[in-house]
Amino acid sequence: MKPGPCGMNDLVVIQSTQGLAKYCLQQNLGLGGNKGFRAVVGYDHRANEEYGLTSRNFAVLTKLVLEKAGIETTLLHGYVPTPLVA
Repeated sequence: MKPGPCGMNDLVVIQSTQGLAKYCLQQNLGLGGNKGFRAVVGYDHRANEEYGLTSRNFAVLTKLVLEKAGIETTLLHGYVPTPLVA
């Protein structure tokens, strides 16, 4: 977790999630789908205190971006192991 385009930070998470949401919605339409997607987002303990970056903040941003795109999203409460939401 660090600033810049090569690090994990708020902007990278937002832009990546926007791209993923757009792709998923396009694929659903291409298959003739008319039902919305549902996503589950979790987070773990990782953080970079120096820059104020946390996995939890990334999860909240991800949820907000997906919901803005029209994808119903559940944010899990508390730390979860990565394989649970991968």
